[in-house]
Formats: sequence, C-alpha cells, structure tokens
Amino acid sequence: MDMGQFKKAYDFKGNEVFLSAVILLTIFLLGSCAAKKELVSLKQDHQSLQDQMQQLKENNNELEVKTNEFEQNESSLNEENAKLKKRLLSARESLNELSNQEPECPEAMIKGVVFKVQIGAFKEREISKKLDQSINLGIEGKKEFDKVVIGQFRDYKKADILRNHLQAMGIEDAWIVPYRNNVRVELSEVLDETGL
Repeated sequence: MDMGQFKKAYDFKGNEVFLSAVILLTIFLLGSCAAKKELVSLKQDHQSLQDQMQQLKENNNELEVKTNEFEQNESSLNEENAKLKKRLLSARESLNELSNQEPECPEAMIKGVVFKVQIGAFKEREISKKLDQSINLGIEGKKEFDKVVIGQFRDYKKADILRNHLQAMGIEDAWIVPYRNNVRVELSEVLDETGL
C-alpha cells in the first residue's frame, strides 16, 4: 500500500473514529442532560413527598392530642356518671326508707316543735293557686315570696333524711326549718327543746 492509499484509509478511519466519538459524546451529553432533568424532577418529587410526610406527621400528632383529650373527657364523664349513679342509688335507698316509715301523725302538727323541709321560695308565682295544700305540703305566702315546705317531723333527724333525699334528687337548696306552735322560728330557738 502506498502512502496515498494509506492516507485515504487513515482519513476515512480517522473520520469514522472521530464521528463515532462525536456521536458517543453527543449521546452522552444528551443522555446526561436528560438524566439531569430526570434527577431534578425526582428531587422535586422527593421534596414534595417529604413535605407531605411532614404534614401527615403533624396531622397525626394533632389527632393524637385530640384523642388524648377525648379519652380524658370520657374518663372524667365516666367518673361523674359513677358519682351520679351512686347518688341515685342513695336517693332510692332513702326513698325506700321513707316509704316504709309510717307517718308520725295523720293530722297537722300544730303544738310544740315541728321540723319541715323548705324546697323553694318563688317570687310572684301564686303557687298556692296551683298546688293543693295537704298535711305534708305547705305554702307560706310572705311578702313577695311563696315558700314551699314539705313534711312535718318532731325528730330533726327524720327531717334531715328527707332533706338529704331531696338534695340527692337535685333540689340542692332544700333546708330544714323549725316551727314552734305553728310559727316559723330560728333553729337556735329550739335547740334546747329538741336536744340537738
């Protein structure tokens, strides 16, 4: 092979190698750009997923706090319910006890010291027109209040049982009032007479 043929062959092979190198470099650069774009896109997706995961963690923490609050409220309500059931049972026992007792006197007790339980004082309601008065239910109209009293007991302890029963039923302001000869008096005035 002479030098001219060698040069032609070399130029052709050199061009081929050069073209191959250019093609490979182009493919590499294009692939590299596509890979970079893909990598940027994947990084953005990854960041978005991390943000979503952080938001979900925060939501989960808030839900756990609310769940704890609900559990505490439920526990508190259960305790209150248990107390109310206990009060109801006590009130029922008191009611049964009172139901089994015989009345002290079938007629109104007028003479001596008598204890009654006041369940309310009502302003401008004219309760006396709405309720029939009986031996065990009395309405005293004084000034602008109608005072409603129930029961009549010679024994303070029995009046106290009725008052406790009424308070357990929800009439929390029920209180015992003493009478002497059918006139309302202060408790201190009858202490010696009743042995309190």
